[in-house]
Amino acid sequence: MSGETILIVDDESESRATLVAQLARADGYVCIAAANLTEARVHLATAAPQLVVAKDQLGRERGLDLLPDCGLLIPFVLTTTQPSVELMSAALAAGARDILILPAPPDRVQTAVVRALRMAQTLYERDQLRGQID
Repeated sequence: MSGETILIVDDESESRATLVAQLARADGYVCIAAANLTEARVHLATAAPQLVVAKDQLGRERGLDLLPDCGLLIPFVLTTTQPSVELMSAALAAGARDILILPAPPDRVQTAVVRALRMAQTLYERDQLRGQID
């Protein structure tokens, strides 16, 4: 998989740049960066990313608050530097496809991204087939 657009939402420029570099270099993903929820919502409306990777805490905002804007078709991966059972449970219950604990090894980041994109593609194909049957 390559060429997919990934929206990375992180208020720390170094962490954001690291993720962009890992993903753009590894499989040729097109990465769009946002530092807060406002920027992220603009990118969601205009860039139509195939995946959103968002940090759990963005200053006073929560990355999970962006999940409803993604709808069912755009997979969502949450990142955190302070994992907890409560956070992970809340993220999965809200619909996040994965949780990355940063700093994450590049292979772990790749695995999460590929899995989320494949699942989204499978769901899209399923919906297309159902549409043809109906």
